[in-house]
Amino acid sequence: MDIILIRHGQKVPSSPDNEAPLAPEGLAQVDHLKDQLAKLDLRPTIYLRSKFKRAQQTVERLLNVYPINALTPKNNTLISEHILQTIIDEAKEEGIELDQQTKVVIAGHHPQLSQILASLTSTPVQPIDTGKGVWVRAASLSDFLQGQGKILQRIN
Repeated sequence: MDIILIRHGQKVPSSPDNEAPLAPEGLAQVDHLKDQLAKLDLRPTIYLRSKFKRAQQTVERLLNVYPINALTPKNNTLISEHILQTIIDEAKEEGIELDQQTKVVIAGHHPQLSQILASLTSTPVQPIDTGKGVWVRAASLSDFLQGQGKILQRIN
């Protein structure tokens, strides 16, 4: 199972945080990420995204390459203490069993994505830069929950 963590592109700085859209530079960053996913032949089976406008825009642009399901959590999932378990639980409520997905993209923000990466891999928190991603693999969702994921590649 693969999880690809993607930090949204650069936002318009003068907007309220949760409503800040992607700036032109952020749109270009996401388009570059889209090209990188295609080059790596990473075909997500589902996208999970935060409620923030820039994360939703990021996924919408990525969906142009691989049009599949995208789930936006009802709660503040991506800022929860037990982030991955909360994501799993909310997906289940929507009828999606994440352990049956092969490639899951989580599009979100700092510091939550860095915390998820640390949790998936049992490593110290490593920042994920704006408009970048990290590809992580484990044998199963259960292995991810136990911190047994391995970073395969940083997507720049």
